[in-house]
Amino acid sequence: MATIDTITDFTDEKTWDAYVHAHPESRFCDLFAYRCVEKAYGYRPRYFGFVKNNELVGVLPAFETRSLFFGRRLVSQPFSEYGGFLLNPDLAEEDFQEILEQLKRFLSARKLAELEMHGLFSKPVANPGQYLAKSNAQSLAFLPLDRPLDELWSRVITYQVRKAVQKAERSGLKVVERSDNSTLVSEFFPLYLASMKRLGVPPHSIQYYLQCRAAFGDRMGNTSNGPTPPATNILTSEASVMKASYSIRRSGAARSWIIAIIISRVTSAGGPNTLKLSTRHPTRWGG
Repeated sequence: MATIDTITDFTDEKTWDAYVHAHPESRFCDLFAYRCVEKAYGYRPRYFGFVKNNELVGVLPAFETRSLFFGRRLVSQPFSEYGGFLLNPDLAEEDFQEILEQLKRFLSARKLAELEMHGLFSKPVANPGQYLAKSNAQSLAFLPLDRPLDELWSRVITYQVRKAVQKAERSGLKVVERSDNSTLVSEFFPLYLASMKRLGVPPHSIQYYLQCRAAFGDRMGNTSNGPTPPATNILTSEASVMKASYSIRRSGAARSWIIAIIISRVTSAGGPNTLKLSTRHPTRWGG
């Protein structure tokens, strides 16, 4: 019986990204470019590739992290609500068990306390809880953009959100779409800092966003409400999926207006056919 070969430092970017793009549960942080976190924070990337019969049957992007409170851990992926395994759906359960055993040996050899995975990860077994502990669950709002904009507006977007968008329109808010470093520095980052201060959350440095921008290029963009925006979003676009990340706002109406514009753009331009938001309220689009 063929066994699983685990590559602990997968360096073939083209092969890695081809597998990620083809996987229905992949996210932007699964791509090879997210290794840019190393330049911003010094975390060592550990991109695991799982090979069987000379075929890549799964990947696990992760980083070795170190902190005073949690010690040394392997995290997939840091600074993202997503992470974990991407595996072939037909991978046998015994192969999955072998992958876990090899990861346990890796953690022990590197003196890493644990493997922490963010988000819902793909798995070939019916009950992953027998192997992996689940905590601090999040939700994912998933909106197929497979119908006319008028139908999305009237049948999918809730009344409260439509009302907020109309209020934003009456206030004269206009959305600006840009993809450059100056927008990150002068428009997104000041509002981001103010929002993190209000929430009492330690902020990223600007270098994190600049390194992501350098790594992802035009696949990462920003939408905001002008030069002194009440709301802003960072967007990442991969294949048929657009994801709104790092949403910052001073008002729900402003963010609702931005999400409405995003939906309008992607449905009218023949671009991505799915919009994803990480949210604790998955049925409220734009709220």
